[in-house]
Amino acid sequence: MLETYAYGLISILGIFGFWLSYHIHQEKKQPKPLVCPLDFNCEKVVHSAYSKLFGIPLEVVGMLYYTLITASYGAIALYPPLASPTISLALYIVTTIGFGFSLALTAIQMVILKEFCSWCLLSATCSTAIFTILTIILTQ
Repeated sequence: MLETYAYGLISILGIFGFWLSYHIHQEKKQPKPLVCPLDFNCEKVVHSAYSKLFGIPLEVVGMLYYTLITASYGAIALYPPLASPTISLALYIVTTIGFGFSLALTAIQMVILKEFCSWCLLSATCSTAIFTILTIILTQ
């Protein structure tokens, strides 16, 4: 039963992560600079050379990732038998890659760009929370 609630929480975090990615995507299209609520330089981060993966904007990659997470864990929360060992392993691998990617992007902000984007850090926090909750569930 606890797992069902945890999967539901992961789905909610996925929805929030999707919203963050969508927000960044929409704001980048505007003629005015993206405003960071914590007085960081979001504009420099989201328009840097590190803001795309194989030509795809990272916020679009984020939307795809969070959609997969939300749909998958939402379905498992509603119908637990979907969590076969193969599906669980595949989702854990995807979640681990997303978490690792978030860590790498945060390191790029800190070490290379020496600027932060609070929206990006919130997304990384979502990814970290999803990974942490899932790791706790799977190691019980």
